[in-house]
Amino acid sequence: MYLGYKALRAANTSAQGLSPSTARGRTRTTLSLLREAFLVSASNPKTIVFLCALLPQFLDHQSPLTLQFITMYLTICAIVSLVHLCYVALARRAGRYFKPGRGERLVGRITGGLFITLGGAILLSGRP
Repeated sequence: MYLGYKALRAANTSAQGLSPSTARGRTRTTLSLLREAFLVSASNPKTIVFLCALLPQFLDHQSPLTLQFITMYLTICAIVSLVHLCYVALARRAGRYFKPGRGERLVGRITGGLFITLGGAILLSGRP
């Protein structure tokens, strides 16, 4: 409920957000953003465990393993890139609604109300 209260209060104040390129006080190039995104994705332990559990099932041990791993890796990279491009397209379309101002306040109010409602429901449910 406290998070809901904080979200409602934040929605009623005008916040000036920083763009990703100036969040650290310096301009960031597209290449540096791509490099950082790759390193974060490649070092994600959940992804590594998932792929280590999933990929061996599809290996043919009679064929060269290196070529199979490269093929699987490139396929996964293509799928992940396609999904991220879809996210970018959706974010560009939705961006006009989430710019500072009315859209930002509306999202904050909805989030705050939802958190308070869910917190109250949990509180009244009587479960530990």
